Amino acid sequence: MNIDIRTRLLISALFSGMALIYQKIEYLLIILIFNILTLVLFKIRIKILFSIKKLLYISIMMIVIQSMFVRTGHPLLKMGSICLLTDNGIIYGAAIFLRFIILILSGMFILNSNISQLTRGLVKLGMPFEIAFMIQMGARFVPVFFEEMGEILNSIQLRGVDLRKIYKRKVIKVYVSIFSPVIYSV
Repeated sequence: MNIDIRTRLLISALFSGMALIYQKIEYLLIILIFNILTLVLFKIRIKILFSIKKLLYISIMMIVIQSMFVRTGHPLLKMGSICLLTDNGIIYGAAIFLRFIILILSGMFILNSNISQLTRGLVKLGMPFEIAFMIQMGARFVPVFFEEMGEILNSIQLRGVDLRKIYKRKVIKVYVSIFSPVIYSV
């Protein structure tokens, strides 16, 4: 369905804004359902989102990390006197994950549009041309960034380094050595 870019921007801003305003998990679930229904109604492909297995790991990590910092609620997992997991922490972590998914899905409205249409739509909405042009240039360099990242990961794997078997202490050092050439070349 061919939708004006300003309508796409408005829908994306509405869903993103609601995801950031509301904090209860029930409201976030309703927003997520309406977001998915709107994407289906406008025939925007979201299959790519469901094929990403890493989102499950990210969600579990968000829930655990959030639960470590939230001290309210009933403890579910304790290590001595330290409370590692609480029921409120799980709820807050799930809310953060739902926000994350809603923001990704609301960005899908814009990602399926032409970059030059996006620039024209932003200028028609009153944004200065210089800022709209910077957004257009940034969007054009995202594929270049991912291509460079893939090439560097391939070269590291060709050297015999298995990134899945790196010790936890060396992970940061390895990823800094991966991202430094990518940022430098882009």
